[in-house]
This record gives sequence, C-alpha cells and structure tokens, in this order.
Amino acid sequence: MKEDGSVKTIEEEIPEDHKSIAKMIRYSPRQVTIPPRGSQIIRLMLRKKSGTKDGEYRSNVVFRNVPKDVGENLDKAITKEGEVGVKITPIFGISIPVIVRQGELNATPSLSDMKLTKDKDGFQKVELKLHRKGNRSVYGHFKVNYTPPSDDKPIQVGVIKGIAAYNNIESRPVEINLNVPEGVTLKKGGTLKVSFEEDRDMGGDATAEQSITIL
Repeated sequence: MKEDGSVKTIEEEIPEDHKSIAKMIRYSPRQVTIPPRGSQIIRLMLRKKSGTKDGEYRSNVVFRNVPKDVGENLDKAITKEGEVGVKITPIFGISIPVIVRQGELNATPSLSDMKLTKDKDGFQKVELKLHRKGNRSVYGHFKVNYTPPSDDKPIQVGVIKGIAAYNNIESRPVEINLNVPEGVTLKKGGTLKVSFEEDRDMGGDATAEQSITIL
C-alpha cells in the first residue's frame, strides 16, 4: 500500500520488512470455468512452519478472467489485403487481500486533518487522514454524523465501508462523499463527527473519532 492509500504490485524483489504468506497458502482449484450466473468455491489451506515469528503476514489472491481466444491468430482482424489488424482483448480481474496474524498483535487508529470540502461538481465531502500505530493493519468503516446547531439529535450524512491501512504505512488520506437527507442542510455552527470502527469479523475492535464545527 502506498501513502495515498492505493495498492500496487511489487515488481521488484519483495522488501525484507514485508512478511508475505505466498509460501504459507495452498489453494485449489487453480483454474475453473464458471458459467453465466454460476459460482465456484476456491479452497485455501494455511500451512505455517514451526517457529514462525510473530507478526502480520499478507499477500493478495488475484482472480483473472482468461478469454478462450487469447493468443489466436490476428488474421481475422485484418479486413483488407495489405492492412494491419489490431485486436484488443481486455482481461478483467479482482484482487483480494489475505492476512495471517501470528502472536499477540495490536493497532491503534486515530483521525486528523478533517475538513468539509466540495468536489469539482459541487457535491460535499469530508476529507481526513487515518493514522495507524502498532504492528498490524486496521480495516473498518467510517460514519459521518451531522448535529444541527439548534438540536442535539445527530443525523447520519455519510458512510464508507472497507477502508484499510496496511501495516507498511502509518497514515493514508480518506474521502467520504456526503449523502445529506432531503430537507437537511449543513448549517454554520453545526457539528460534523466522523467515527471509524474496525470490522470485528476481520479481527479488530479499535475505534477512533474526530469532530469539527461547520464555519
């Protein structure tokens, strides 16, 4: 994971501080044919060696769509004699992180630099930074609540799920698009509070909050 929150493939030699699980995981089947609206179960088996050091180990399982006609002759793409044909075949895929934790690990999230802004189309959003301390990743969801200046009842105006900060970075930016209910206006003097809560199903229970007053 890069400092801006995006994820890239490690093309060069894997850094020494990155604990990969590539050699710990076996999976089957390795290639399948799935009919339209069909499904396929992929089984993963974890094999940790004795003496595995404490820490968080991570790799990604990548599923790619492989068209049947990949590598076929391009003659069919040539329409007239003497012309050069080009055929573009997109290959779609999805990357899913797989994390193994060994030993007693901890992480403490915090939020900073929160501000209310607008995108190029004029829609409101909240920008902030998610910080992480400790020896494991954090993964969870954000909620944004608005409290009017003349009321004490919060109104949910934004939510975003599935945000991670992996253990190779200390912070990353987060943008949350607001979906303000009809009839509600974010007024000057009102309060916006962002809450981050880890997904308990993913092995975490840490939380963090930050609030600002609308100017």
